[in-house]
Amino acid sequence: MRAALLISFAILLPGGHPACEWQSSEPVKKLLVASEALSGDACYYAKKFEGRRTANGEVFRHDLFTAAHKDLPLGTVVLVRSRATGSEVILRINDRGPFGGRFVIDLTRAAAEALGVHASADRGVQIEVLRLPN
Repeated sequence: MRAALLISFAILLPGGHPACEWQSSEPVKKLLVASEALSGDACYYAKKFEGRRTANGEVFRHDLFTAAHKDLPLGTVVLVRSRATGSEVILRINDRGPFGGRFVIDLTRAAAEALGVHASADRGVQIEVLRLPN
């Protein structure tokens, strides 16, 4: 049935978040992403990944504000909001994952700490796409 194929549209408006250094003046774009991919639980990378290459070839560093997502294009800029704390961070998707469990996004340690999900029992987050890569 069509209900099983429900797709949500994340509308990308120029301007977005005032702290976003990647703001775009491009016309509005639409991205088809399953609604489950834009909310759920966050996790953060294990220490063993420090210094390894990410999917886009960058060296992974826990002190940067980047993340891994299974479906969003590499280079996508997202706003991630913690359900428990209300804190927000702006991240760039530069890797693929997470591949285990119920998680929808894999954060760097810096991003997890800024959101408060590193020490919270509630790791629920909402993801808003701010900008697609060029």
